Parts: sequence; C-alpha cells; structure tokens
Amino acid sequence: MLAAFRPTSGMETFCAAALWGSVTAGDVVRCTVSSPYWAVTFVAAPFVTTCAPIAPFAEARDRVRQMVGEVGDFLLIYVATPVEVCEQRDRKGLYAKARAGPVTQLTGVSHPYEEPLDAALVLDTSVISRADATKAIMAMLTSGGWLVGEG
Repeated sequence: MLAAFRPTSGMETFCAAALWGSVTAGDVVRCTVSSPYWAVTFVAAPFVTTCAPIAPFAEARDRVRQMVGEVGDFLLIYVATPVEVCEQRDRKGLYAKARAGPVTQLTGVSHPYEEPLDAALVLDTSVISRADATKAIMAMLTSGGWLVGEG
C-alpha cells in the first residue's frame, strides 16, 4: 500500500498507530528509492506493508505501482489534507523555512504536487479522525480480501 501525501499530513502517524505489519516512512524510502528492489521488500512480507513517502509526481507513483504489481497488489491512499493544515502541524519547521527561503523545493509550497487522480481511497485528516481514517482503511482492506474481518 502506498500513501501519497504532503509533509505533516498525518499519514505516517496514523499508519504507525493503526495498522499492524510494517510501516516505512518517507525518510527511509528516499534513501533507497533509487534501487529497483525497494518495492519488493515492502510487498514480499506475509502481511500488509505500508510505505508512506511523500509521492508528489504521478509518474513516480505509476512506476512504483508497476514494480509492486509484478509481485503483489498495490493500493494508493491519498491523504488529501490541505497544505494549510499540514503547515499548522509542522513540528520540524519545514514550511516556515520554505516560506523564508532556506528550504527549497518543499512539496506543496515551492515544489509541485500532482494530486493523485487514481487513489483507491482519499482521506482528509483535517476533517476525519484517526479512528475513522483507520476504519476506512481497514474496511477497504477487508472488502478487497487483503484482511479477514472479525467475525
């Protein structure tokens, strides 16, 4: 499962809190994304694996979809939290630095962000609680047959 989002949208937080399995943060992926094998690592595990990088470009998401599709299923979740909300949540000060100039090419501020048009699920964490977002993800995974529902 790939989650596309802006910095500090809340995706890594609720993935880590809500889903068992593996969650890989964007900082880790950026270090290894140049390898053609990184996606295989995420989908080869016998459980749901979530990768939560900032994925600003459709072309890159499509390449990952193709790589993952060779060995497993790919689901794109778009965390569509408004950039203003992301900026309010910014504990690292990235948005302030981007607006002041020291940080360049911050996704959604000084660097483009192509909103996904093909997401399996869209969540706006400014209007949905962590619990409801988790329920939506779990319902999608259960109805798709990736998880077995309680019974």
